Amino acid sequence: MASAPLLWRSALSCQEPGDRVTVSAVAGKSPAHPGDQVPIAVILAHGLGLHTWPNKPVVPPPLQDLMPIATRVSVVRAPDGARVGEIQWPAPTSVTVRYTGVAVPLLAYVDSTVVYVPLTLAAEQPVGEALVELRVRYQACDSVVCYPPETITLSVPIVVTAAADVRTIDTTQAKTFETFDLDAYRPQHASYTPPAYLNVFGWSFSFDPLGLWGVVLLLALAALGGLLLNVTPCVLPLVPVKIIGLQRAAGDPRRLKFLGGAMGLGVVAFWLVLGGAIAWISGFDAISSLFQTGWFAPLVGIVAGIAGLSMLASFDLRLPRVVYLI
Repeated sequence: MASAPLLWRSALSCQEPGDRVTVSAVAGKSPAHPGDQVPIAVILAHGLGLHTWPNKPVVPPPLQDLMPIATRVSVVRAPDGARVGEIQWPAPTSVTVRYTGVAVPLLAYVDSTVVYVPLTLAAEQPVGEALVELRVRYQACDSVVCYPPETITLSVPIVVTAAADVRTIDTTQAKTFETFDLDAYRPQHASYTPPAYLNVFGWSFSFDPLGLWGVVLLLALAALGGLLLNVTPCVLPLVPVKIIGLQRAAGDPRRLKFLGGAMGLGVVAFWLVLGGAIAWISGFDAISSLFQTGWFAPLVGIVAGIAGLSMLASFDLRLPRVVYLI
């Protein structure tokens, strides 16, 4: 199936990013007391005719080539000793899109969507202001195009006072929290790990990425993905070319193994750096995020152009002499 001609609009669109989806957050109780249960509502207010992907995107068969960016809410910072429960996501609404020119129903978040983050303050929480920092990642779309994803960081202050423990939601926020499920404070929800969502050949599933079997499954899937990548038409023809190049440079089998190992370590180091960036750099949660920045694509083009000219023997790109003596 050919790739669906989904268009991306840049920031030059008539609709600025802030007009598409307005993201805010509010605490259900403030002031609160040490040990209190304080739910936090993250509100995504969508502009007219706009929607965002839900936290578990379901891609209809006519749009299987799309790579949706799920809405994510994560707690970046919480008061010491506080416990975060399992995030409560709303049910998505059916909308009609025409990404390929044909009307297709799609489940999405629209209008004012509220996501709840259950938080329990520590019994020893000091009196004063407690700060909760949230990160919200989403991709806004209209009926024909999707915009570059946005990452928003929100700070929610909670005033903590030394008073009797009253476990109720602030009446001024009653409407915002009317669908909040208080069962989120069951003991087994003392901690929460977002599941990993995968779509493999149209088969979607999720699993817990922590624990021994979760890590084993992640590594196995990563290895399988790497093997499959090497048999794609844009990679497989280059494998023998690279082997022949290494063989000519090595001159003997032992040096060939050394050069192959050095090249392999370089590739692994490159992906470790990218993986570390995805894990630790704010707003960078996928490799595709790089191509949504204004400087990365031209930089890749320049590097590829220089490498192409070098292959045409216009000039040589040589490393320091010490490298050739190893």
